[in-house]
Amino acid sequence: MLYNEDHDFQTVVIDSVTELQRLVFAETGQRGDDEGKTYSRIEDFPYGKGYVYAMAVWSDLLQGLDMLRRDRGMTVILIAHSIVGSFNDPEAPAYDQYQLAIHASAKTNGDHRGLIERDMDAIILMKKNVATKAEDKHGVATTKDKSVVRTRATGGDTILLHTVGKPAFTAKNRYGMPAQIRYDKGQGFVALAPYLPITSAAAEQQKAA
Repeated sequence: MLYNEDHDFQTVVIDSVTELQRLVFAETGQRGDDEGKTYSRIEDFPYGKGYVYAMAVWSDLLQGLDMLRRDRGMTVILIAHSIVGSFNDPEAPAYDQYQLAIHASAKTNGDHRGLIERDMDAIILMKKNVATKAEDKHGVATTKDKSVVRTRATGGDTILLHTVGKPAFTAKNRYGMPAQIRYDKGQGFVALAPYLPITSAAAEQQKAA
């Protein structure tokens, strides 16, 4: 409908792509394997090949979304949940980081998260500005390891959109966004719109009209 029929929609939002995985897995099972055998669960494919077959379903979805962006001029936004997972850095010991809550694999032919991350022009983490403070048993701030009995979290009043990746989280953008953008409830798209090529171009057209 969004591609073939006339409409005035300018943005398509999938909320969330993490939950969409279930539909992708179900579609993968219905399509089945190379011999036409179908499966009720993606885990039922032998040797874990279900996740490999699911790459084609994800690719079809991403291709369709790209057609909406390219041919219909629509902005595409995918909202994902996040998890804290281990990252095996080849140049440093493994450490935890925020990652997209989408199936990942060390094998590229079954790495759904990697496929989606490569296709996105921007990956933005929305997170509260939390800081930590170490205290001793008297509640006095301390930096001495042996004196620390608890760590308290502070802040959290401001929510930031992180657009540039760090070891602690996955993020990127191709639009020249600042590394951090303040988020206010109900104003998230407004904060990002000036940096998005389609919406910024539309705004200029409205000004000129």
